[in-house]
Amino acid sequence: MAKHGKPKNDGRVGQLRQKYGAVAMDNAARLHPDEDVYEMMEWRDDMDPHYAKLWLDWTYGGLYTRTILSDRVRILVVIGQCIALDELEELPIHIRSALAHHATPREVLEVILQLTVYITRKASSCSTASIRTSPTPGWTGFTPGCIRAEFWITRRGN
Repeated sequence: MAKHGKPKNDGRVGQLRQKYGAVAMDNAARLHPDEDVYEMMEWRDDMDPHYAKLWLDWTYGGLYTRTILSDRVRILVVIGQCIALDELEELPIHIRSALAHHATPREVLEVILQLTVYITRKASSCSTASIRTSPTPGWTGFTPGCIRAEFWITRRGN
């Protein structure tokens, strides 16, 4: 996967930007700086170009351009949606994006904890699979004596 939104295939990126519009493609890359969003679009393009255009325009060209929520808050909401829907494949992508948009690991954890009010314990427990129980240098989110946790994503150096 490419880092910092830099695509693997520059020629293909140009084609996708031209085909689907630079605004939505660039917004997706901005919101997910550590992911190869062009790779993400490529499989949708191969599957069904009409669907790919509708999905991209609705998501990254529409809803994700609204200015009522900051990008940080919007991505925290998406993390909550992933957890509530048991979408654990997408969860790490959105955790990385939240951290890139200045959400703290503690805020991400708080989203998980707040969801336990309305979702099952099982769903919230599975979501914390993105958390390990070894301390991160400088991590001050927990008081002494509590479980010290870290987001595995911050240890990967992305």
